[in-house]
Amino acid sequence: MSRTVPIRNTKIHKKPRVFDVTVNEEGNILEYRIQNIKGNISIEEAEVKKQIKEALAERAV
Repeated sequence: MSRTVPIRNTKIHKKPRVFDVTVNEEGNILEYRIQNIKGNISIEEAEVKKQIKEALAERAV
């Protein structure tokens, strides 16, 4: 079973969604979905993994 997780830019106050990832139950990324984005945005891999782990934990509850 897969799940879509929104990845947000936590460095900005409003924490806008930057892209979505589809992950499996173990948290492995299956697919990236990126919208048209103006400007230069970067998110560290550790932050992406953290947000995936949090999303999977929320679903388990």
